[in-house]
Amino acid sequence: MSPPPAQPPPPNRLTISFLMLWTLGTALILACYRAFDDSPPRNAQALAVSFYVLIYALVHGSAIAGVLLFIQRKIAKVGGFPIQPGHWLLLIRGFSTLVWLAGWITRVAIERLCGRNILDSPLYLAIQFLPAAAVSLAGYAIALRRNPELGRIWRITLRLMQSNATLGCVGAVAVLFVDPFVGQMLPVAFTACLAPVILVSLLVALATDPDWKSRDFFHWAGVVSALASTMLPYIYQLLAAMFVVRQ
Repeated sequence: MSPPPAQPPPPNRLTISFLMLWTLGTALILACYRAFDDSPPRNAQALAVSFYVLIYALVHGSAIAGVLLFIQRKIAKVGGFPIQPGHWLLLIRGFSTLVWLAGWITRVAIERLCGRNILDSPLYLAIQFLPAAAVSLAGYAIALRRNPELGRIWRITLRLMQSNATLGCVGAVAVLFVDPFVGQMLPVAFTACLAPVILVSLLVALATDPDWKSRDFFHWAGVVSALASTMLPYIYQLLAAMFVVRQ
């Protein structure tokens, strides 16, 4: 007697459990900011940063929820995630955010133990930015390797995001071992040049995706998270300008 056919994975819909995980991820980011931020209070820049952190927490909180969902499904041996482009965007961003938060906590702990600020030190990049960029770089490489059937535009988009992560790694290494000025200019080059290209590539991938009708909620959550995350530098500049004008 032949064995029963394997059951397909459950559909990826928005659920109460995912909303709870999203809330947990957002709360984790906001708690770290509240506990470890030493910005001077009650000025225009601090208000702009506070609004920026709230938007950042909502965007990256969903990505952290994607990581928790991935772990939950691995433990339960349930498939169906990650299998779509947006799934990988959500998962990669979530892992890199967690590593970035761990680096932030480590940096603040070192500063409080040593009694000095290391924001102007190469150690700051080595602890906080380089590991997160390296995780992103590895994540995009894994996504591209495990999804050879991805369409051309999606592959180009992932390659562009991989280039951004590479730029972050090279910039951090340049600050540490070559020239601090060169290393600091690389993120500026990304904001000025690569970010708009990634935005356009994402929009084109969405507009030309032949499978868009079959994409599930987590795919769209990952795409929205990637779009919003890429726009965050511009959002901060807009918030800063608004609060300075009102001051």
